[in-house]
Amino acid sequence: EREGARHFHAGFAHEHHSPAGHGWRIRGLGEILREGIADQAKSHGIGLRQTGPAQMPMILFDNDPERARGNYWTTEAVNRSVYLHPWHNMFLCAAHTQEDIRRTLEVTDEAFAALRRLG
Repeated sequence: EREGARHFHAGFAHEHHSPAGHGWRIRGLGEILREGIADQAKSHGIGLRQTGPAQMPMILFDNDPERARGNYWTTEAVNRSVYLHPWHNMFLCAAHTQEDIRRTLEVTDEAFAALRRLG
């Protein structure tokens, strides 16, 4: 299990009882999302970089100065009901759940597959 995910699961139950814990929980969700996207991109042979704090991710594709690949990938996600921005930081919040991240990663994997087929 990845470091971020291990810490996230260890503290998840405690966080629901502590208002101060929401920031930690959101960061943990962001780390799971970031690691999942990185693993997916690698498995599809797609280079990308992720910047910003884990709870405010920005995902940019390598060798994509016109952002065409990023636009295509995020459009594929939006078409599957997951809103991702092609060139700006996105934001996780206290309303996001582990199920939201699981569903997002399911969709991003499909979007990576579509991008890979595009070439």
